[in-house]
Amino acid sequence: MFSEPASADTGLTVVGAVARLLSSGLGVEEAVAAAAALMHERLPLERIRIVLRRPHDASLWLTTAPTHLTAPGNVTTLESVEPLSPAAKTFDLVHHGGRLGILEAEFSPGTEGYADQVLTILADLLAPFVAAIQLSEHLAYEVAVRTREVEEQRRFTGLIIDSLPIGLYVVDRDYRIQIWNRKRETGTQGLRRDDVVGRRIFEVLTRQPADQLKAELDTVFETGQISQLEIEVPAGEESRFFRISKIPMRLDGERVSHVISVGEDVTEWQIAHQRILQSEKLAAIGQLAAGIMHEINNPLATIGACAAAIEGRLGEVAGPARGSLKEYADIIDHEVQRCTAIVDGLLDFSSPRKGGKTKAPADVNELVENTLFLLKHHQRFKRLTVVRELAPGLPSVAANPEQLIQ
Repeated sequence: MFSEPASADTGLTVVGAVARLLSSGLGVEEAVAAAAALMHERLPLERIRIVLRRPHDASLWLTTAPTHLTAPGNVTTLESVEPLSPAAKTFDLVHHGGRLGILEAEFSPGTEGYADQVLTILADLLAPFVAAIQLSEHLAYEVAVRTREVEEQRRFTGLIIDSLPIGLYVVDRDYRIQIWNRKRETGTQGLRRDDVVGRRIFEVLTRQPADQLKAELDTVFETGQISQLEIEVPAGEESRFFRISKIPMRLDGERVSHVISVGEDVTEWQIAHQRILQSEKLAAIGQLAAGIMHEINNPLATIGACAAAIEGRLGEVAGPARGSLKEYADIIDHEVQRCTAIVDGLLDFSSPRKGGKTKAPADVNELVENTLFLLKHHQRFKRLTVVRELAPGLPSVAANPEQLIQ
């Protein structure tokens, strides 16, 4: 502690020492703490305290010399800081109109004037230093915040791309893969992202001829138009259908810089589409059959009428021929009725009508007998020998007899 005021040379020496300390590359709080200790040691001061306002969280930071001084309490503004002591003098650290902190000092007796001048110079020296360091730290803080935001946005975008139920990859103008989403990793080829990003697309997608794939990409790069095609990919015993869309992407300006390729599994859609086409074909066939069946009904009616006329004139025939003619007339009538039932069934199929054919109790033995009765008149059936072994008393079954005989 000085017993007498220091000389002007001593004051300049302290200012120079503090200036060298502030330019040593230390952080703001470390440099200011060291400066406070230096001023307490080299100047006639009983106590010194420097309080700074942190720019990020609106809190206060302080340093004291000697270091055992009590902190100013739980305060958040420079205006609410209690004075160091009634005898202490306060120097504002101001830069470009902004109050960055305060420097408080309690002088040794008889040194107030000289120490006051030196501390005024030191306060003016500290203020721009604190402002510059805080600005640098603030910029670094903002850069870190923006970097985190960019990384979080990139991560969020990546999660969206990976959550898509479609295979997606992006290539640049050098045909190198820039993005390869999760669906691509679990697709038919099952290639990991780390193994393909940065490689040329022709080295990865080897199932498609390289010249063809390059031509498709070049078309999108040159025209800027979306292209689509559907391909069939063998997958074991079955095949899968994919709709491949290539979409132009522009980072800046009008020049296409990347191509986004999206592969969507449309196998289920393809199956449903084929079923619709088949239904339309069946509907057309049904309409055609309906017209034909109406035309067939007319000659069937004529044949049935002729058979009835023949049966009505059997009394004019004598001898064994009468029995044969009666049997043939019965066959014609039965077959006409069966053809009529078939026609009605086709009409029901092409245009369902109310009260269509339904199942009813039927005698199994009778069905077998009627079927064999019809077959015995066919030329091929005459070369066969059929032995009937029908159990009597079988229960009836629910069936459509005409359809079973067919």
